[in-house]
Amino acid sequence: MTELTKEFVGKFIEQNKIRKVIEVEEKTLLGRQKVLVEYKGGAEQEVFPLEVLREIASKDKYDLTELREKRVIPIIKNMLILLTEAELKKEDIEHIIGIRLKSAINDSLDRASDKLWGKESFNITLKDADDILRPKDIDKKDS
Repeated sequence: MTELTKEFVGKFIEQNKIRKVIEVEEKTLLGRQKVLVEYKGGAEQEVFPLEVLREIASKDKYDLTELREKRVIPIIKNMLILLTEAELKKEDIEHIIGIRLKSAINDSLDRASDKLWGKESFNITLKDADDILRPKDIDKKDS
């Protein structure tokens, strides 16, 4: 049993009991370690940054709302470090978080969506969605 597995075996992520944790080659954008988590009972495997896994693994089961809260802990810690390091004023922090960060995230999501769909999001139709969701062979069966 690896040291990582020893650290996490028997703990829970939400309702899923951890069986095994394996380091993977893939790293985060900042070069941090990622791990593959296998669960008892056949739940689907998941990959997490190790830092996030350490925040979300718990000795007790918990619900999705708590999972969401646990997942943001390392993000908030890192953001606070960056904001503190920059010695920004309160109004500048409010501007960054309330306007600039939200705008940057929405812009990134919009550009990714445009690239995925092959057109700007305001031009996506329900027919486009149906074309993606409908199995290709269903049209052949109707013929």
